[in-house]
Amino acid sequence: MSLNRFSSHGEPDRQARTVVQEYLVDVNATQAAIRAGYIQKTVQEQLSRLLSNVMVSKAIVKGKQALAEKAGVTAKKVIAEMARIGFANMQGCLDLSDPENPTIDLFKITPEQASVIAETRVERKGLQRRVTITLHDKLNALVNLGKHLDYSKNDTSMLAQMVNLSIIEISSKSWLWNRPNGKMNSD
Repeated sequence: MSLNRFSSHGEPDRQARTVVQEYLVDVNATQAAIRAGYIQKTVQEQLSRLLSNVMVSKAIVKGKQALAEKAGVTAKKVIAEMARIGFANMQGCLDLSDPENPTIDLFKITPEQASVIAETRVERKGLQRRVTITLHDKLNALVNLGKHLDYSKNDTSMLAQMVNLSIIEISSKSWLWNRPNGKMNSD
């Protein structure tokens, strides 16, 4: 099967359109072509030709835009979420009065701070309970935000350094709760 088949109007044929639809599922061109029925042995060569076709590229862009619109995803929302993660600050919840035993007061966490929590895990050992809270990766969010806003490499590196210097969170991402008073100890 050849990926070079297009209608007389230059539009992708049914099989090429199937590749586009499959590509939109997981953004994996090779697997999309295989699922659309192309032979695995020659798929890389054929994909190169297919993806260089302007009509196929336009169909992919149009499909991505339709998916984003349907999901309500906008560049503004993506940027806002990356900024929320990148600039998250748990300082208002921290109690550093005992440097050997810093704690976080769970009752002081705002909805915005809660939105940057990636995972919460509870472990029980006898009467003790340990809760580990992992935040989304701040550095990765800032680097992606910098790329999205088209900062140069130097600007992005400077952003990353600033984040590393300003992180107050001990152990950068994880917090442990093992006290009966509702406060968490840092990892």
